[in-house]
Amino acid sequence: MKTRYLMLAAVVLGLAACGPFAKAALEGKAFGEEHPLSECLAESQKRLDTCAAGDDDCMKMAVGFARGCGQVAKKDKGFCAQFPNDIDQAKTFVANQCTAHAMPAACQNVIAAAATRCYKRPGE
Repeated sequence: MKTRYLMLAAVVLGLAACGPFAKAALEGKAFGEEHPLSECLAESQKRLDTCAAGDDDCMKMAVGFARGCGQVAKKDKGFCAQFPNDIDQAKTFVANQCTAHAMPAACQNVIAAAATRCYKRPGE
C-alpha cells in the first residue's frame, strides 16, 4: 500500500514539474487543429520572441508549442517546399533563418519542431 502511494506521488510530482511544457504542447495542438503549418511557425516564433535571453523555460515552452502544433497542423502550399530534402542542407537552411535572432539555437529548435510534418518518416 505504501508503495502505491509513493508511486502516485511520483507521478503527480512529475506531471506538476512538466506542467507548463505539457500545457504549451496541448495549446499548440489545439492551435494546429485550426491553422496550417506556416501559422504554427509564426505563432511559435511570436511566443519565442517574448522570451528573455536565458529564460530556458520560456524557450522550451515555445518549442513545445511548435512541436504540438506541427504534429497536427495541415501542410499549406509552399510551406514545406522551402525546406531542403537533404538533412544537412535542411540544417544549414534553418541555421541561416536564425542567424539574426537573439536566441539562434531556440529559433532553430522552433523551426525544426514546426516543420517536422514536412519530412516523411520511414514507412510513410
